[in-house]
Order: sequence, then C-alpha cells, then structure tokens
Amino acid sequence: MLFLGGLYNNIILPWGTKYNHLPLIKLTVESLDKTILYCFIFIGLRLLYLGLKKRRIQFKYELKLFIFVFYLCLLLSLTVLRHIYYPWQMHLYVNRSLTQINLTPFVETFKLRNAPAQLDYWYNFYGNILWFVPFGWLRGSLTDRKGTWLLTIIEGALFSFGIETAQFILGTGMADIDDLIFNTLGAIIGVTLYKGYRILKH
Repeated sequence: MLFLGGLYNNIILPWGTKYNHLPLIKLTVESLDKTILYCFIFIGLRLLYLGLKKRRIQFKYELKLFIFVFYLCLLLSLTVLRHIYYPWQMHLYVNRSLTQINLTPFVETFKLRNAPAQLDYWYNFYGNILWFVPFGWLRGSLTDRKGTWLLTIIEGALFSFGIETAQFILGTGMADIDDLIFNTLGAIIGVTLYKGYRILKH
C-alpha cells in the first residue's frame, strides 16, 4: 500500500486481529489506498484536460465530479480490483465455465437468508442496494437536467453489469443476477431521493 500501509500495519492490523473479519478490513483499507492513487491520477488528467481546453474551473461542479469519481474508484476497488493494485497485475480467466454465472434471481439470496450466519445475507442484500444509492444521487446531481432520471438508472444498471462481467473475467468475484437487480434498485432509490431533494429545494 502506497498511502495507508503505515496506518494499517501500526494501528488497524493490531486492532483487527482481535476480530474475525480481518480480511474484510484489509480489503477495505487496500481499496481506499488504491482509490487515493486513482484519484490523484484523475486530478492530474482533469487539470490537464481543463488546461488544454482553456476552460474555467467551476469549483462546485469539479467537487461533485471528484466525489463521484472517488465513489466509482472505491466501488471498483472493492469489487473488480480485489488484490489487483496495478493494471499489469490483471489476469484474464477467459476459460471460466459460464455455469459459474448465477442467472436465476434470488436463489443465492434465499440460501444466504437461511444460513446460520446472517452477515453475508445482510451485505449481499442491503449492501448491494446501499452501494448504488450514491450512484443515482451523484450522477443525477452532475447532469441536473429534466428527463435524465431514466438515463441515470440505465447507466447504473450498465455499470453494475460491467462490474459483474469484469469480476467473472478477472476471477475476482462471482457474477450474480441478484447483484445486478439490487444494484439497479439502489440506483433507482438514489435518483429518486435526489429528485425529491430538488423538489423540496425549490
């Protein structure tokens, strides 16, 4: 880890060993570390783009854009880029059997619901919804035009589909139709909340 290695080794690791979810804690810290790196790259490229286009920096818009990019990078780091820090560390698993893709809705979710440990169920159901609520809100705030709510929902569904596809190809996770459904529901909730906020604001 380039940025959070010292914090993890000196503070988080000694604390995390007392609990059973150290791998999840490590994944979260590593994902934050990667996100910081990617956002530094984004800021550099964004400033270069604005400079070449000779555009005036609109601080409010750029801040919202940065938050959206940070959120996307963190989400990708937690899902697609698990244990992958640099692009050259990627390996394609093009020979994976398509039978490993779950295309039957809610089967795996019901299995988790009836399992003794409920943490996986809560994360799979509520977590997948909550993770995409910011997508609907932030994407809606960036366009902020009438009639874009449906496009935002479609973009959320396509982004979720891209995550599931990349997880399957890179071997970093399981492709599951439930994730796509719950992620899209989260995007719908997010854009609905933003629309309600805009109505109340005006």
